[in-house]
Amino acid sequence: RPDPRTPEYALEGRAYALGLGLRGRTAIRTVDEPLWAAVRDAGFESDRFTLRIGSKLKIDLRTPDDSNSEPSVLIYQSELCAALLAELERRHGVGGRLSTTFEARVTECDAVRGTVAVDAAGGAMTLSADCIAGCDGVNSIVRAGMERAASAFSAELQPLPGNLKVVR
Repeated sequence: RPDPRTPEYALEGRAYALGLGLRGRTAIRTVDEPLWAAVRDAGFESDRFTLRIGSKLKIDLRTPDDSNSEPSVLIYQSELCAALLAELERRHGVGGRLSTTFEARVTECDAVRGTVAVDAAGGAMTLSADCIAGCDGVNSIVRAGMERAASAFSAELQPLPGNLKVVR
């Protein structure tokens, strides 16, 4: 995929909107408050929780105890990725220790040696890394490399009807 911060990544076709409530905020805040602020600023705060049934029935789902709670943040998956990536590069991009590659297909991952082979626009290349993050989907080459390298690593692939798969 292209870099989520570029116009090529514009919302076309399917867009995944997420709601970050208490659990989402807490998970991001375990890193630190500035990371949460970067994500929050990329989305839209929402403090109205209304269930709509048809055009006439509306039910407010908040209780009186919810009045002091922080609003949820509504954010597209692409915007969440862009905010996290921008913050990652801001924190760790200095000094050449962080490298990201977009629009490249992972062809092999050796988790023991810390290498990843990719096919990119500039041709095939092998990259070295201290840390490899597998963001390559359900048929993950990175996950397969981790399974080969660490016998304790376990992943289960469960086919579902149609074209969907679930990975646990």
